[in-house]
Amino acid sequence: RRHSKAVGEKLLVLRPSWRGTLGSASRTTPIASSPGTAGASSGRGGGGGHVKSLMKTMTTSEGRQQLRQREAASEAPAAPVEEAAPMTAPPCERQADGSWRIRGVYQHQVLKAGLRLLNERWNTPESKLIELPKSMMRAGLFRDLLTGKIRLQSVVGNDVSAAQHDVKLLTLPQLLRLRTLHLDFTPSGCGADTVTAVGGTHEAFLSTLDSLLF
Repeated sequence: RRHSKAVGEKLLVLRPSWRGTLGSASRTTPIASSPGTAGASSGRGGGGGHVKSLMKTMTTSEGRQQLRQREAASEAPAAPVEEAAPMTAPPCERQADGSWRIRGVYQHQVLKAGLRLLNERWNTPESKLIELPKSMMRAGLFRDLLTGKIRLQSVVGNDVSAAQHDVKLLTLPQLLRLRTLHLDFTPSGCGADTVTAVGGTHEAFLSTLDSLLF
């Protein structure tokens, strides 16, 4: 307790630092300010007035409504993102000898266009697509996939693994429809939505589907 009292007495007699001395000197002795300093001080004063005005406006419901309208008007509307239409036919050029030549596309793009066109021309009724054998364990999952209610990428890995055996029970139109709906899904590539090995289950499912379809 004696040590604490001694420290407290010394704290009372401490002199202010050079910053404090400068502050007191600036209050007692006028200092000539440069034009830049005057502009800065006036800017700080203007900012404080703006804050006070803003706080005063926010105290009333009309003021808050005006602020919301002003903020909404200042926000630029987001430009709509246009999705590129999927290619349904490869670009062909007629040669001088009467033959046709496909150029400017990759082989996998032509394959996707052919699957889309074949699925469209086949035009299998939905009632036929959802007819599944009774021995199928994941019939409800396949009905949702075939009708487009859900996508394969939204199904968890355990359900995909359990449904992989049922792929062999699908008919050719069902295989075609299921593959056409997931042409742009890349489980383990740049379009993957996971950084773990879970995407391998989806990739194995699509590999089984491709082996039966082709």
